[in-house]
Amino acid sequence: MKMHLEFWKMIEALDEETVLCGPDGDPDDVIVDPIMGSDFQTALADYATDGEIPDLSAFVQEVLAPLEPVAWVGDVRIVPALGVEGYEFGLIALDKTDKIAGIFSGPTLCVSSEFSGQGIARQLVVERMIRDRELPTWDHDKPGYSPGGEGVILSALDELQSRAKHEIEELSSTPEPDF
Repeated sequence: MKMHLEFWKMIEALDEETVLCGPDGDPDDVIVDPIMGSDFQTALADYATDGEIPDLSAFVQEVLAPLEPVAWVGDVRIVPALGVEGYEFGLIALDKTDKIAGIFSGPTLCVSSEFSGQGIARQLVVERMIRDRELPTWDHDKPGYSPGGEGVILSALDELQSRAKHEIEELSSTPEPDF
C-alpha cells in the first residue's frame, strides 16, 4: 500500500513540465517537435515488429481480443499490447469489432484518424502511467513528443491528478495492516 500511496503523491507533485521529463528529469531536455509524431500504420508496423507478430490481424483476434480490458472509452476497450512471447509492450485500444483504434507501445502513442477526438489517446496515457508508474520517455536522454502527444499527456495529467487526490485521501485514511 505504501508504494501505491507514494505513486499517487508523485502524480500529485507533477506539473506541466515534469510530466514530460519525469520527476527527476530536466524540463530543458524535453523536445516538442512535429517530427516526433508517427502515423498510425507505422506505429502498428513497429508494434508488430517489436512483438515479433507475423500476422497482426490474426494475433488481435486470437490473443488480444479475448483479454480482459483495463479500461473503456465508450465502446472501445483498452487491453495490454502483448508480443508473441507474452511480453507486454504497452496498451492497445480495440473497438467492438476488434479493430485497432489506438496504441501506446514503447514510447509511441498513436490513434487511428477514424477514432480521433474520442479520448482514446488520453485514456491510453492514463492507464499506461498507472500500470508502469512512469511514461516510457522518462528514461530517454531527450524525451521527445509531437505537439499532439504533448497535449494528450498534459490532458491525461489533469485526470491523473484528480484521481491522485481521491486515492491519497482514501489511502491516507486506511490504516496499514499489522503483520
